[in-house]
Parts: sequence; C-alpha cells; structure tokens
Amino acid sequence: MWGTQFKTDIFIKRETFSSIYELNDKIEEIESDINDYEKELIALGASTPKDIVPSDNSTYDYPIDIVIRRTSEIFEQMRELYTLLTNLYHLKDFLEENKDIDINEINSI
Repeated sequence: MWGTQFKTDIFIKRETFSSIYELNDKIEEIESDINDYEKELIALGASTPKDIVPSDNSTYDYPIDIVIRRTSEIFEQMRELYTLLTNLYHLKDFLEENKDIDINEINSI
C-alpha cells in the first residue's frame, strides 16, 4: 500500500464542543446549510428574469448580474462551510480513534 501520510494541527475558530453529540449536531447543521445552498443554486438556474429581479430594483441591475452576484456569495459560503465540515470530520475521526481523550481537553486551547 502506498500514499501520503502527514500530521497537522487544526484550529477550528469560534467552535467548542462539550460532547461528541454536539459535534455531530454541528456536522448535521452544516450539511443541511450546504444542502440549502445547493437547492438555491438549482433554483437560480431554473429561474426566469421575473423570478430574480426584486420588485424594488432601484439599482436597475440586469438579471444576470444579480445571478452572478448571488452565486458568487453562495460559492464563497459553501467553500467556508466545506472547510469547516472537513475540519469537524477530522476532529470526529480523531476522537473516535483516541477514545481515551476527553473532548473538553481539546477545547482548552
């Protein structure tokens, strides 16, 4: 078997967990948020200009500009969520492989 092995330190900013259940809940919440963003992207793809342009379009943006701006925002949010989700899965794997480590010890940084 061959591959790449490495060790790393991961810091998950503004997140602490008192139990594996809280960690699992956060993972489910992020997966749900990602799913909501995916649905919004699909809806944007199937929309007509009338669906996209707000009724108070005081800036007179073209529908394509509104779509581009919103999809850019969604992609940025999804990138951040996928990064956090990956780190949370690393934490979950670490805790499952090291059952002797208390999750509260990790939070003390």
